[in-house]
Amino acid sequence: MAPSADPTQNSDYVTATESTPLLGAPESAPEINHALNGHTNGHTTKPTASSPSNVSPTEDIEEEEERPMPYLQILILCFASLAEPVAYFAIFPFINEMIFRLGDIPETSVGFYGGLIESLFSLVQMALMIPYGRAADRYGRKPVLVFSLAGISVATALFGMSQTLWQMILARCFAGCFAGSVVTVFLVETLATKKLGPNSPSSSGKPAPPPMTTWDVLKSPGVPMVLFIFGHTMLLALAYTAVSPVMEFTSIFKGGFGFSDRMIAIFLAVAGMSQAVWMLGGFPPLQRWLGTGRLLRICVAFQPFFLASFPIFNELLRHGYDRVFWIALWPSIIFSSGVAMSFACVQLALNDISPSSTVLATVNALALTVNSGVRAFAPVAFTSLFAVGVKWGWADGHLIWFVLIGIALGLNVACWFLPKAAEGNYGRGKKVGDGEEEG
Repeated sequence: MAPSADPTQNSDYVTATESTPLLGAPESAPEINHALNGHTNGHTTKPTASSPSNVSPTEDIEEEEERPMPYLQILILCFASLAEPVAYFAIFPFINEMIFRLGDIPETSVGFYGGLIESLFSLVQMALMIPYGRAADRYGRKPVLVFSLAGISVATALFGMSQTLWQMILARCFAGCFAGSVVTVFLVETLATKKLGPNSPSSSGKPAPPPMTTWDVLKSPGVPMVLFIFGHTMLLALAYTAVSPVMEFTSIFKGGFGFSDRMIAIFLAVAGMSQAVWMLGGFPPLQRWLGTGRLLRICVAFQPFFLASFPIFNELLRHGYDRVFWIALWPSIIFSSGVAMSFACVQLALNDISPSSTVLATVNALALTVNSGVRAFAPVAFTSLFAVGVKWGWADGHLIWFVLIGIALGLNVACWFLPKAAEGNYGRGKKVGDGEEEG
């Protein structure tokens, strides 16, 4: 009997619901089940019209691999995932000027309030990540994601219309309430694990080992060190991201550049575009040539020099060398933006150090938790330190840069303890720690 043209009439049809992963192709689940010797929840499936017994597992796997990528869904998810970082970073060029004008705040205290407003967003976001995840599991990812995107749009608009400092703080917290849904944007999931269950028999007939707990993952060799390096990298990055705009806003003789809002926006745009060029054009060939670990160490080795350039640039302006400042500033920013490749390196290190592909999501969830925690306190801590240095004139207002340079030097030391399993490939398939080419 010929198979029905209606997919809902096939016995192996899987109904998609709002709880189905956004990138999960439901029709691929039966093929994965067949590829795993027909086991479903511990029972052998019977051949059906859509799964003839003469089709080998290899052919099913090849057919699954040949399926086209859902590019439209991926583009939609990428577009949706822009909402949270845009809502977080969009205020950076003008937040300090806004606080100074609307809040009637002294210039020396602007950094503290700027960091506080930036941190509140991440603090509220971190507190609501788990409830958002549970709501997505219960009501579906799509409605939760749409609700979040609508809410964060309204909250960001309200922030722009704020007329007092307290209105700015409340609007920023309100925006953070809708930013926790970042956890609902998933990558393609492994449907075989979901259909078979973690303890289902393997192809050899033996029960699969029980899934690793979060504590088991944390105790796995190399995972704590890579998470520490990841957190250290994010701490330095977020500290610089928070301090840079307020330093550029601060007047020259208090340790800043005295930039206008427009000039700060141009500065951040040039830095952002330069980072994108390094990430897209420079990172892939450099990572293949040097490997993850070597490239990471090279990037962090340049960070102390990059951070030291800011007090040097301020001293140039203080002593009237404006032309030298403008000539040197832009090449320095464009070249130094290459240190952003360290972000991709630590992400690859996380993937490489994962003890199993089945707990890769857990490893990345731990990293996301670390990142959220750092984002919750880093802006207010480091901008407050900048404000203290400016107010008391410590090191001519450059105190914060000495602290950041010290953190960068510590990161350099930590990167030399990167586990060999996270070093990545370099050259022509050779792996660090191995004495021969990979076969």
